[in-house]
Amino acid sequence: MKSHYLLLGLVLLVGSLEAKLNAQTFNLSITTGSSTYNQASTPTTEGSTTFTSNFSATTPTLADNLFQNWWFYRVAGDTRERPFGNYTKTGGGAVTMTGSAAANVMTFNLTETDAAAVTRFTSVLTFTITNVANGTQVAQRLVVTNPGATPLSLSFFNYADYDVPTASSNTATGGLGGITVTNTAATQFGQHTPLTPANAFQVMPFSTLRGLLADTAVNNLSNSGLPFAAGDYTGAFQWDLTIAAGDSAIIDVALSNLNSLAVPEPGTIALMGMTGISSLIAFRFLRRKRALRFARKM
Repeated sequence: MKSHYLLLGLVLLVGSLEAKLNAQTFNLSITTGSSTYNQASTPTTEGSTTFTSNFSATTPTLADNLFQNWWFYRVAGDTRERPFGNYTKTGGGAVTMTGSAAANVMTFNLTETDAAAVTRFTSVLTFTITNVANGTQVAQRLVVTNPGATPLSLSFFNYADYDVPTASSNTATGGLGGITVTNTAATQFGQHTPLTPANAFQVMPFSTLRGLLADTAVNNLSNSGLPFAAGDYTGAFQWDLTIAAGDSAIIDVALSNLNSLAVPEPGTIALMGMTGISSLIAFRFLRRKRALRFARKM
């Protein structure tokens, strides 16, 4: 009888731990000077639309211009997109994530498994906030690793709902290289910039685009929606990757909260260009490092 009670207790403990994991959400903030980026919540179900973000500064005075920003993914063969978060997937498998923040850097570590509990990919997502001459910027870097023995094809989506004060009077221009959102008075701006070239973008009024990413169907972005007339803006970028066995890939994207569209200094332009170059160098370094390690084993 004691063994039966012990077994029952272990089952209840595992169930309790799984429920706590699936319910875990994060409320983390990073700062630099007077600028703050807050990820107020993260998803706890695969159809979640709860991932509130806040992005503001006091010098210069920049009101919070962001309602939501988050990441979604889809592995080739999946029947839907899913958000980064903590939950059990329909059909088996799980998405598990931990998070931490210190000073101006926020980090999320994610593991995604299939129905057989085999890890399909892992990722490290970092947010770094810095001040720029005309406002503040959050650089996001996603490092994705394929631990499997065969190539892995998958897509990632970075979604942003800018509410440049006020939400009902936003316009947007741009395209695949980046999107600028502003209010009708052109006194405050939000920029969504894929530093790693994206495969597609899409802009739609709230909350249609978010609904496409959170529904139970496969959706690819359609390179449409710009220019965007006055309304409640949402937009996203999509990257399609094939990662070799044991290899990693990097995606860089930036969000900005600005009081003007000042022309960047030449050094700033060069630095932005180097961000993309550094992604490529890092990617090649990871591949070379693994090749050397494999050669030594041989």
